[in-house]
Amino acid sequence: MSTRQHTLTIPGRPKSTKNSRQVIHVKGKVKTVMNGAAAEWMHQARAHVRRAWKGRPLQTPAHVHIHTVFANRRSLPDPDNICNAVLDAIKGLAIHDDDLRSIPSLAFSHEITPGAQECVQVTLTQVLP
Repeated sequence: MSTRQHTLTIPGRPKSTKNSRQVIHVKGKVKTVMNGAAAEWMHQARAHVRRAWKGRPLQTPAHVHIHTVFANRRSLPDPDNICNAVLDAIKGLAIHDDDLRSIPSLAFSHEITPGAQECVQVTLTQVLP
């Protein structure tokens, strides 16, 4: 079995999409939408992934490592919330889906480096048949 590694860097401080949903009514139907900073981060992150990712989403499983770089300790989000937001940002663009068939393993790490450019580094290690 062989592997192929792909790396994406998403600029900016990741925003949790947890608790960022708002219920609205559209033409008599109830919808939930993301609001505020989380929606803006998701829009920016997906736009960046669209520009950076060449080709179709991976069709074979990929081990995912999410590494965040923070410039300070100011209101650090929970790791699970960061992972969910990042997986939502790359789903359908870099990976086919975020289910267990597509992602056999998920790792998270972070660093706090004063003055650093905040970002999320996503490493996808594709398992090739």
